[in-house]
Amino acid sequence: MTRHRKALGGLVLAAVLAGASACSSFSMSMKTVAISLPQAKYPVSMSPYLRGTLGVLEAKDYRVLGTYEYSAQSCPKEGAGDVDISDSLNEQIQQANGNAIVNLEMQVRSTSDCTDLIIRGDIVRARTSAL
Repeated sequence: MTRHRKALGGLVLAAVLAGASACSSFSMSMKTVAISLPQAKYPVSMSPYLRGTLGVLEAKDYRVLGTYEYSAQSCPKEGAGDVDISDSLNEQIQQANGNAIVNLEMQVRSTSDCTDLIIRGDIVRARTSAL
């Protein structure tokens, strides 16, 4: 379990946007936002499955307790920005008495200078002590 959490701590999710410039529809700007979880204390999955000590857990193996939500605006000056969601993730899972997040998804919307992020997932509690 410790190995799993250490691997999770290094997880970085990246959202790359290509948006047309307001001045010309042919001019493109690239914005990159890296979503990191370096201090995450809980497993996170972008699918409905979790890997636990007893193998892969499916939806029947956990109960959904609530929704994890995070939103932020990143306005990087040089085309890249980093957002650490570790504290938000740990706090919301602990408040819900959960032990993981599944179905994590990101919505990314680009404005002329900034990127709006909305991150959601299901906070779950495994029906067994398999995590």
